[in-house]
Amino acid sequence: MNVKLKAKTILLQGLEKLPSGLGDGIYHFIQDKLSGKSLSQKIKTSYNSYKTLERLAEKSEISMGGKTILEIGSGWLPLMPYFFCYFANAKKVITYDLNEHYNSRNINKLNHLFSEIYELEVKDETGSKYPLPAGINYFPRTNLIEHKISANVIFSRFVMEHVHPEDIWGMHQKF
Repeated sequence: MNVKLKAKTILLQGLEKLPSGLGDGIYHFIQDKLSGKSLSQKIKTSYNSYKTLERLAEKSEISMGGKTILEIGSGWLPLMPYFFCYFANAKKVITYDLNEHYNSRNINKLNHLFSEIYELEVKDETGSKYPLPAGINYFPRTNLIEHKISANVIFSRFVMEHVHPEDIWGMHQKF
């Protein structure tokens, strides 16, 4: 194991021992500072990932319009769900995470900047804990293997390397 990976493993193991809100907060702070990316850069990077997925879907004759998309691993911001809803015209996006990384302040910033960059209106229409647009359903602290799932497209970005092999097998069996 290389030194960088070993250090990250030790850090994550230490943070797991802290109360979840504190451990998650410290991890998010470190990740945000080390990435050095602004919110607009994160949006641009995610847009590039979305466009790659869009090309692959078109090549395979898969349409996301009017479909329910399942995202495995919500991450810190609902970037891909926004692209699925606003650009792919997905019917809805359900996003699951074993953790709860979203926070309202960051999502409000995302709503404002996303609206500004793409010249469209993004507003809270779900009435949920987080100011998410209609069509995006967030399920934090949820193991999707144990949840009833109904989706047309399943998507994951930068998550599967964190999933235990037996859970990957369980997901494949479920889907």
